[in-house]
Amino acid sequence: MPGGQGRGKIASMNNVKLTRERLQNRTDDGSWKRGVGYHEGGRVFDLAMDGQTVFAHVMGTHRYKVELWAEQDRILGDCTCPMGEGGVFCKHCVAAGLQCIEDCITELGEDGSVRLEQSKGKKRKDRKVTKFDDIRMYLREMDTEKLVEIVVEQAKADDRLLRRLSTESAESHGKRPDSEKFKMAIRNACSSYDFVEYSETWDFASGIDDVVDEIAELLGKGYADLVVELSEYAIEEVENALSYTDDSDGTLGMILYRLGELHLEACLTAQPDPRELARRLFHYDLSSNVDIFSEAVKIYFDVLGDEGVNEYRRLAEEEWGRLPALGPGDERSFDGSRFALTRNMESLAEISGDWEYLVKVKKHDLSHPYNYLQIAELYKKGRQYNKAMEWAEKGLEAFPKNQDSRLRSFLAAEYSRRHRNDEAIDMVWENYTERPGAETYAELKQHAEKADVWLEWRKRAIGYLEDKAESEKSHPSRRTDRWRRTWSGDTLVGIYLWEKDIETAWQTARQYGCSRNQWLSLAQLREENHPRDAVEVYQCEVGHQVERTKNDAYREAMKLVRRIWKIMEGMGEQGEFERYVSSLRKVYKRKRNFMGMLKELESR
Repeated sequence: MPGGQGRGKIASMNNVKLTRERLQNRTDDGSWKRGVGYHEGGRVFDLAMDGQTVFAHVMGTHRYKVELWAEQDRILGDCTCPMGEGGVFCKHCVAAGLQCIEDCITELGEDGSVRLEQSKGKKRKDRKVTKFDDIRMYLREMDTEKLVEIVVEQAKADDRLLRRLSTESAESHGKRPDSEKFKMAIRNACSSYDFVEYSETWDFASGIDDVVDEIAELLGKGYADLVVELSEYAIEEVENALSYTDDSDGTLGMILYRLGELHLEACLTAQPDPRELARRLFHYDLSSNVDIFSEAVKIYFDVLGDEGVNEYRRLAEEEWGRLPALGPGDERSFDGSRFALTRNMESLAEISGDWEYLVKVKKHDLSHPYNYLQIAELYKKGRQYNKAMEWAEKGLEAFPKNQDSRLRSFLAAEYSRRHRNDEAIDMVWENYTERPGAETYAELKQHAEKADVWLEWRKRAIGYLEDKAESEKSHPSRRTDRWRRTWSGDTLVGIYLWEKDIETAWQTARQYGCSRNQWLSLAQLREENHPRDAVEVYQCEVGHQVERTKNDAYREAMKLVRRIWKIMEGMGEQGEFERYVSSLRKVYKRKRNFMGMLKELESR
């Protein structure tokens, strides 16, 4: 996020030599190469030092600010780019560090100094490094009136400096900061005459975040109540800005998240009227399109106290009473405000610890099978097992054509607990036939073993998939890829692998095909005892990767080629491997990058 909070004071343990090697060791190869390119392209400017910290600006997609300093035996850095905000020593830090080396900044010391040495043969001897200590000395010696005029002139052109001076001037006279000036700054930062395109979002968000920095500073000055007011105002303005901004990277979303944290911190300090705060939070949650105040009654519990929570509950229940109850298939459950209100009611139930209250909330919306399951689970948690089973059965009855497999699994467990094993197996068999796979197969096994009828049901489960695989195999149009896969055959292979029956899994794959991933898994499992089987699979995968015509795919193909070499060498078939490589050169001769990789392999 742009304009993030700066680092704290760093205590250096000893002088650290700033070298290319130290910089390169701080980052990955990609960032290093791009950072070198930025430096050589002259993208670093405004190099300056203040105590033990070096500052610079680097021109990338946007203009980024970089800070470098020493901690113990390491060079550390901050950057306002997205990678830097994530804690990465980015390409901009690399570029700034290289510029430091070129412009003679060679050591960052624990005493707050940056050691400069004039070296011979510098590329840019005329480059000047600004030293803030020199500026401070100059300002201390300057005539006061002249200094005042310089600051005033700068404030005329710098809105942030103007607000700072205005706020501090008011404070010196015992006045509070002017909230309207901050609100105007928020409005101006969030305003745009046109839609903010993706390429412009970072700069746009940076301006907003600068104002948020100023609001955050007020908290440390004892104006928590003002921060509550301003952060609420800013949240509304930033949310409105989302409607005309391409925020694909979530930059404005991060600012909203930061404002939410700032608002909570300010409320904890200011302790505003709990009833009024409850009313505002409730309104924001229901009217907003973002989740800043989602589940606010839980998040602000320590601020609201009993009085605020009771007011929040009154408002929620009053609004809840206006909502119609929903039956199966009612699409009004997708309404955003209803969803937010339901979430609030559930939060209130959670705070009170009253699970029956939560059941009452859930019963108000029976539009989906999952709602019945949630009610059943709540009753089970409350040890009301008969009601739990009753609601699960109601859920299946209410949605005969669109049943939820989780409801059937729940019922199977309840039937099994009552020793109604046949009914339990019927439930999980429906799950298996609806969505065959290792998971539903394991569920079937669990219940069938309990009834001591697993062998019978296993035969039925395997036969069911074999019949489907045979049917799919007889329809070539249903084959999906080069691996001769049938969907049911793929599922069968997965089940045999789950059972650790590798041989049967292999034979099934040969008969019905399976997915690439399962072929590769089988190849790995058969390498030791059946190396030729593994080679066959790997050769097919090499073809698949090369045909993707991408360098990363070529690299994956080469990994497999090396693996094939290792296996064939172990079988004493070096000559066969050479013929295989020769066939690759012939088939893929037009894929020059892959040919280059093959040539490199052969030269070793």
